Amino acid sequence: MSTLRVLPLSILAWIVCNLATANVFYVSTEGNDTNTGLGLRAAQAMRTIQAAVNKLQPGDTLLICEGTYRETVTFPHNGTADNPITLRPYDGQHVVISGCCPVTSWTRFRDNIWKAPMDWTLGPGRNQVFDNSGVMIEARFPDKPESGLEMYVSDLSPLWPTFGHFSIPEPVKDPGRVVSSLLAGQPENYWKGALYYGVHYQGWAAQTGQITSSKSGEIHVDDRTQQWWFTGPYGKAYKPEEGRGMIVGHLHALDQPGEWHWQDNWLYLIPRVEGPPKNLQAKRRQLAFDLSDRQHIHIQGLTIRAASLLLDGSAHCIVEGCDIAYVSHFTRHYATGQVEHGSNTITSGETGIFIGGHDNTFLNCSVRFSAGAGFYLRGYHHTIHNCLIDQISYTAHYLNAITDAVSDFNDYENFLVGGHVITYNTMCNAGRHFFNFYGNGTSRASRDRAPMDYMATLFAHNHLYNGMLQTRDAGFITGYYASGGTLNGLNSQIIYNVFHDCYDIFWMRIHKLGLVYLDAGTCDVDLHHNLLWAAPGSHQRGLWYNTMCVDIHEHDNVFH
Repeated sequence: MSTLRVLPLSILAWIVCNLATANVFYVSTEGNDTNTGLGLRAAQAMRTIQAAVNKLQPGDTLLICEGTYRETVTFPHNGTADNPITLRPYDGQHVVISGCCPVTSWTRFRDNIWKAPMDWTLGPGRNQVFDNSGVMIEARFPDKPESGLEMYVSDLSPLWPTFGHFSIPEPVKDPGRVVSSLLAGQPENYWKGALYYGVHYQGWAAQTGQITSSKSGEIHVDDRTQQWWFTGPYGKAYKPEEGRGMIVGHLHALDQPGEWHWQDNWLYLIPRVEGPPKNLQAKRRQLAFDLSDRQHIHIQGLTIRAASLLLDGSAHCIVEGCDIAYVSHFTRHYATGQVEHGSNTITSGETGIFIGGHDNTFLNCSVRFSAGAGFYLRGYHHTIHNCLIDQISYTAHYLNAITDAVSDFNDYENFLVGGHVITYNTMCNAGRHFFNFYGNGTSRASRDRAPMDYMATLFAHNHLYNGMLQTRDAGFITGYYASGGTLNGLNSQIIYNVFHDCYDIFWMRIHKLGLVYLDAGTCDVDLHHNLLWAAPGSHQRGLWYNTMCVDIHEHDNVFH
């Protein structure tokens, strides 16, 4: 004989309330935004994700049918801890959120070059074009890297630079003058208006600018990156110059199948196969999802292409099982993460996935192909777990696979930052490094407790390899005048990780810098039970601490 259990009235009321209010909405490419969204049939489903999201209340779920959705989705409502707002594909179908729009009406321009009207641009060096085979390349010179200047690993995206030998002969007297034998015999102003991308002297990061004039054997570059060629006290130590560079974005460079050039509202392109271009699309918007100032939003199982996510001031939001590719793209930059004058292109999500606020989570995601960062973290208590972060910072600078920064900590309650959990991720193929404490530069405030505290971060069980593919003088993990933990005497933990194959082109030659390189003034970090090995032929160390590093503890690490 069974016993009937009677639930308390409070629990029954909660169940009845949630059953009554939680709805399932549907979106389909065959739907219509005038529909209710409360059914799967075309006469019921809505057409755009945004129209459906506008209706979602705490506890509601949006099921998205197969197809491509070209929109930036914002969220007018929050979920709650017990009743989050959830977006996911219907029945496991393939759903793409795209930052691109089609380009049509192609006509032959000349020879094998075609053109089509394209009345939008994201700015010099920031456009992207795709065909059925994937990403296409903005016209560049040289088309292939010169001997000895190839990338050190294979199977990289064609978005990585194709370096030729370029040099700055007089970095102090005439810093904008760039010379190369590749330019010999070219007529005057042949490259005027194009962008230049190069790595010179110390090569801590790449520098870019606009070519204002050119002649046989040389170009002149203005409107340059703020730290142009690093011509300070270390300049003499890095001679001979060993400069590398390429020219991007000029019709004269359009000479190979799979290349394109945008100019005066026209897209010029050489198809990969003979005949007019088919199924071409170009990037038109930067964001797929904007969750700024929202709480308890769950996004699951979506494919995101040529777009980023913005979680500025968000809390308890979860992105799980998403395939995110071509997160950010730019050839030109003025400072770390600044790719446009007068605009904070970090906090806008234009240079990588931006996560602010607190307690946001990315689980089991793939994040690939970003000229900038994979993730840019501000705030506290974020989790990045079991993600693939691949081919990051191919416009090489100080944005990393995961960048931790505190420049606007006053925005966050209790003046807390850090405390992140970064575990079981694979990070590979980076133009510079993969993670640093306070990735936006010197952060002395983090060391004197004024006015905020940095909570210890856990960096554990990650696999990092093929870093420093373009730049010099850093490691896979680094910091600069920053603390790994000032709160409650707890240090950040770098433990049980595997690091291997660092390609710093200078420090591979001498037995000095390490795969983990805590730069001047990095404090309060514990490192133990890590496995490290150097690239073949390298003279690097496993761990290296620069001057003024204190409260650093290491034990039980193995280096080969």
